[in-house]
Amino acid sequence: MEHVMRIVVVALFSLVLTLPAMAGEPSTITTSGVGEINLVPDLARLSMTVEASSTDSSEAANEVAKTVSSILAMLSEKGVANTDVQSTAARVSPKTRWDPETREQRFEGYNVSRELAVTLRDLAALSTVIERSVALGVDRLSPPQLDSSEREAISRQALTLAYEDALARANVLAEAAAIKVTGALSIDAQGNSPPPRPPMRLAAADSMTESFEVGELTIASRITVVFSAAP
Repeated sequence: MEHVMRIVVVALFSLVLTLPAMAGEPSTITTSGVGEINLVPDLARLSMTVEASSTDSSEAANEVAKTVSSILAMLSEKGVANTDVQSTAARVSPKTRWDPETREQRFEGYNVSRELAVTLRDLAALSTVIERSVALGVDRLSPPQLDSSEREAISRQALTLAYEDALARANVLAEAAAIKVTGALSIDAQGNSPPPRPPMRLAAADSMTESFEVGELTIASRITVVFSAAP
């Protein structure tokens, strides 16, 4: 019973019928629509950070550059294009330690870091790229963000489905009120919320390298439409 009541409340807020207060004023029906499309991801985005510490900032920077160079060479071997690798941040910061005896910060050297953003278009190579990156010296590696190269086109299709959903809801209200939907007066397309990260699970592999099985992406569009209505 509780579940049914919750659905009714949602319907009351998402479907609004406004009858004319005065003769000549148009009737309007406001509804919300949702369009969702599921698809299999075909690319992954990785964010990795390489760090080094030294009393000499140049020495730390050279160590980071050497590691990054090795990673870039590995990515090139795996078919990753230069345009799919970006250096998103490079930082040099002093490394200090609090000395409780002197109650002062003591200088201990420099921390140098560089972040890389990688778009991997061959998901079959994902596990190998992760393993090789760690072996080459990556200090931090974010979980893969799976996506689709067809996101923009699929998002437009989802918008069409959302409008059809809103129109169907409006027609239900119009029929109940013995009127007809005559057109759309305004359409508000809310920004698409990021889809939940599709599940990735380890699968048995023939080699020491772990392999991943990816799930599905859900691309959703939500709109609110004000329709005009007449007898």
